[in-house]
Amino acid sequence: MKHRHLSLPRARMALIFLLALTACACSPRTAEAQDAYGCVDELDDDEVARRTRAIAREFRSHERHARAFRFGWTSLFAVFAAAEFAFIGPRAEGAQRWNAYISGVGATSAMVQLLALPMPEVWARRRIERMPSGTPEQRRAQLRYALDALESAANSDRIIHTPLSHASAIIWSVGWGTLLSVKFDNPLVAAMAFLGGPVINEVRIFTAPNWATQAWLRTRAGFCWDRYVDDAPRDAYWDEPETEARLVPTFGGLGLHLTF
Repeated sequence: MKHRHLSLPRARMALIFLLALTACACSPRTAEAQDAYGCVDELDDDEVARRTRAIAREFRSHERHARAFRFGWTSLFAVFAAAEFAFIGPRAEGAQRWNAYISGVGATSAMVQLLALPMPEVWARRRIERMPSGTPEQRRAQLRYALDALESAANSDRIIHTPLSHASAIIWSVGWGTLLSVKFDNPLVAAMAFLGGPVINEVRIFTAPNWATQAWLRTRAGFCWDRYVDDAPRDAYWDEPETEARLVPTFGGLGLHLTF
């Protein structure tokens, strides 16, 4: 006689497993990394100046790329949104009119996101070099500011390259593309709605600077020797809710329990 311990179909079990695996992969992990701030007061004056110059050189070497990315993409999205709202949308009809306004909203949203993120890659080097540095205390303040700017740049780069940045454009395009496919019989416009946003978004992410993340990791790794702290960005805009997923027994077999 055969006994069946689980009553869930295989497909449902597979879906639960994938959801649990995804939630576990996306949940934040607590790790430790070396502290880049704790030993600033213990460094001698020459070492403080040397490390400040090193961070300023990092910003200088990537400043042109950062400016091109921030100002280039912000201007491109602004022009695109203005064209969709002011010229294409009012002159189009049906599916094309809908797609024009939807695309304009998407471009405006992308522009606002770029403007909302801090831009230390663009201005930090000049501010570091202009800070007063006539006394040891001022030079230490200058180093702390340089460290803050580098950490902020790393957090901005990380947000741009996070999986949510990839997924947001896909979700947006699938939603509106499906609506246009159902509401209108225009495969070309529907295809543009499905593919346009994700393609542009992936190009934006691909061209985004990513140097600050690696520079911040190198700085933390060699700054204060054997002192470790919780490896979590200190900026408030990078806080994430904790997520826990586990399989639990139910009357029908197994269920997925999510805690946010």
